[in-house]
Amino acid sequence: MGDHDPMSDDLDLHGLSPAQAREYTAQFVANMKELEKKRGELKQQFETWEQRVRLAKQHGKDDLVQQAMQRLKDISERHRELGREKRDLEVKVTLLKQRLRELERQPRLSINANALLEQLEQVVGSEHHLKESISRVEADDKLEELRRKMNEQSREE
Repeated sequence: MGDHDPMSDDLDLHGLSPAQAREYTAQFVANMKELEKKRGELKQQFETWEQRVRLAKQHGKDDLVQQAMQRLKDISERHRELGREKRDLEVKVTLLKQRLRELERQPRLSINANALLEQLEQVVGSEHHLKESISRVEADDKLEELRRKMNEQSREE
């Protein structure tokens, strides 16, 4: 079994157009910004609970101090988790942007059916002329075949 990096699946832009790849990359950027927003909210919550710990201590409410300290611990852990997720997303976004630039530098291959038809008609003629030419060749072939048969019959006589 080979090593499989699930992160590489997220970073595969193969088969996407530049527009689709930009949209895909933008989703990662949006997720990263959402994580930043959540971390900011957690920071505010942390500050609020720090004040509550101070107030509970001032009023000698040990049970409230313990509850507030637990809440601070939970908020702090969640903040760290989101920080790790954000760092992972930053790496992915950097790589996606690099791969997007590479994709955008690749030459665009597209087929213009009308232009291709025009070029083909210039080489072999229009469909109408082509049909006429084929009909003439077929008629010439049949005429030649008929002449051969007539020559054969005239020799037999």
